[in-house]
Parts: sequence; C-alpha cells; structure tokens
Amino acid sequence: MKETTWDRIWGWGFLSRWKRSQLIEFILSIQSLSAQNMLGFLLPKENIMRINYKTDLKDPMDDPKALDDLVSKADKIFTEQSSQIRSFIQKTGEKS
Repeated sequence: MKETTWDRIWGWGFLSRWKRSQLIEFILSIQSLSAQNMLGFLLPKENIMRINYKTDLKDPMDDPKALDDLVSKADKIFTEQSSQIRSFIQKTGEKS
C-alpha cells in the first residue's frame, strides 16, 4: 500500500503521537488561568477564594482512574482549611 501525504502528516505531530499529555496539561492550565482572570473581572477581589494544594508529583487530571485520589486530596484540603472557608463564606454573606 502506497503511503500518502496524509499518512505522513498524521503519523507525525503534536496531536497524533507527540506530546499528547503535554497538550492536555497545557489546555487545563490555560482554562484554569482563564477562569481565574474572568472571576477577577467580574467580582471584587475580596469575594474570591482560590484553594490550591502543593504537590511534587504530576496529577493525571485526564486519567479517570485517579478520581479517588483527587477526591481524597480535596477532602483533606477542605478539612484543613474549613475554618478559613467558613469565615470567607460568612464574610462575603454579610456584604450581600
């Protein structure tokens, strides 16, 4: 079977074989940054609370098998920061 130009193009490249996971990580990062910037335009700074966590490992955000681990991390962070979250909700609720 003769190789076509399309076969050569599809066999090489960013989307087909080369750095697919980096593309997904980049898209998720850009989406998160975009959402944060949009909130900054729509709400006063004191009405925004962003909760992050630090990790030395890469989080497989596009891997459904990692869901239990991600939920566990979220539960842990919520438990650790529940008093800050509660005071933020109370403070922003008083302004409404």
